[in-house]
Amino acid sequence: MWTDYVGSPSASKALVSDLDLIVTGPDGSVYIANNFNGQGQSIAGDDLSNDTINNVEKVVVPQAQEGFWSATVYARNTPNGPQNYAFVAQGDLQDQWRDLVAENVTLNKEEIDEGEGIIFEGDIVAMGNLPFSPFHYEVYVHDLDSGEKVVFEENDDTRMNPWDSVHFRHRWIAVRGDWEFVVDV
Repeated sequence: MWTDYVGSPSASKALVSDLDLIVTGPDGSVYIANNFNGQGQSIAGDDLSNDTINNVEKVVVPQAQEGFWSATVYARNTPNGPQNYAFVAQGDLQDQWRDLVAENVTLNKEEIDEGEGIIFEGDIVAMGNLPFSPFHYEVYVHDLDSGEKVVFEENDDTRMNPWDSVHFRHRWIAVRGDWEFVVDV
């Protein structure tokens, strides 16, 4: 839904801006807003027409499938520039996601000389609301010239619940070459 700009009284069509809502279900079914059957439910089909008359776009899917749904708003015509709109979703909605991130990763020195000890530490955090089981992470240094990799820590079968974290702390003696410290999650 959007608040449309004031049109010209002499215009053949009252709608100034034209936005279209297209919703795609987990199985790939496409719902173009304002295409309903006799019971007021949206009809699936990507060959249906777009509503060019109303400033309210609606998709109704009773018994919606579980899974990832996407909603896209297309600006078909916005002669007065960008058009703000409101988006409302209703139903048994739960955002389920997970992401492993490396946080608070630090080196204890900025300038490093060959032969010096370096402390490399940080945390691997399970963000989101779903557990990770199993998951893989590696903490290593990598020689950018030769491709050599020195693994400090590697894990394949840890279970992490949402917002759990694993702390790593490793000491390495600097050697000649261009090395990078890597946390691969």
